[in-house]
Amino acid sequence: MQHNFSRRLRDIQNEADKLIHGSPSLVDINNFQKYTDEMIRYIGERSTNPEILERLQTIPRIIDLKTSTQKGVLKTLLTGAFGFLFSESKEISRALEIVPQVKATFSSIEFLNSVD
Repeated sequence: MQHNFSRRLRDIQNEADKLIHGSPSLVDINNFQKYTDEMIRYIGERSTNPEILERLQTIPRIIDLKTSTQKGVLKTLLTGAFGFLFSESKEISRALEIVPQVKATFSSIEFLNSVD
């Protein structure tokens, strides 16, 4: 199980790098948020290390999935496609400011897990 735990931690960091160094869409950001939520649950259920569990609590939300979808539909109706694309671009930019923090937290959890 230790190998699978470490592999998942490296995988989510690689996914963060793809977002940081790529040109992600809002769908990519949403998928990364879902993966982050899944990892937080996975680690929380398996780790007994108090430092790791504490770090999990510090991982910021990148995007609120329900609100993002609802806002997207409403903004498209009110402002048209151009307004929606501008809004989506702004939301992606804001999310990309947070992704490095998420990656760093998972990196520190990987380190703590390796010395355990």
